[in-house]
Amino acid sequence: MTHTHTDNAMQHFRADEQPFIERALDWIERATTYHQPVLTQFLNPRERYILQAFVPAGSEVVLGFDGGYDGAEYTRCLLVPSYWQPDESEMALSFLRVTGASKFQRLAHKDYLGALLHLGIKRDTIGDLLVTEGGCDLVTTREMGSFIELHLKHVHRVHVAVTAIGRSALRVPEHKWLEQSVTVASARLDSVLSAAFPLSRSKTVSLIRTGKCKLNWKVEENAAAPVEPGDMLSLRGYGRVLVASVDGTTKRGRLRLTLHKPH
Repeated sequence: MTHTHTDNAMQHFRADEQPFIERALDWIERATTYHQPVLTQFLNPRERYILQAFVPAGSEVVLGFDGGYDGAEYTRCLLVPSYWQPDESEMALSFLRVTGASKFQRLAHKDYLGALLHLGIKRDTIGDLLVTEGGCDLVTTREMGSFIELHLKHVHRVHVAVTAIGRSALRVPEHKWLEQSVTVASARLDSVLSAAFPLSRSKTVSLIRTGKCKLNWKVEENAAAPVEPGDMLSLRGYGRVLVASVDGTTKRGRLRLTLHKPH
């Protein structure tokens, strides 16, 4: 990878993304210099986008992503020399099914994730959590799979059982996205969120400043933070929205945006 390519790519990312960029550059350097595979923990879509930006076309390094099923949000990445023929087993994934029922409470994604994090597990060792009527299927690392099987006994006071399953047994809910066209005064975080949900500007600013907003999976408390195409925004209690594109301006100088919201 040339310094010119790296310098050019650096210009497109935020200051708070520099720590991840440094890790990504280290992975690429290790795969390039030592000609050995480098397996990451789970990356979110923004992290994948950043990593790919630093691997130019024709690079000596090839990236392989796997989250257990097509369209997975969180995936591991295997960086290998271009001549390497990676095998699926090298992704070292484990697949688990968590079952448990309560007449009084329906368990949600946040309940399963909270229970796992309460065990001291780091978020980047867990892939997607696929919540269905009968429980939750999840993807994790091979090392973490046996730990979860042994230690996860309760999810939000509901007793659960954990069993290992095969990749092909994953129950993947159907995801649908609604397209929404909005106009905003500027591509500020508060302005886009106000248009997306919709909420008053003051209410949106209050939610952002109290840590209830995430920009690309990281808490963002700056209401004036710039929003770009490809950004994923989430607001606790309201949902999330993907900024799909900026489609020009209106005659009054407002920005036209296309948003995608899960349905």
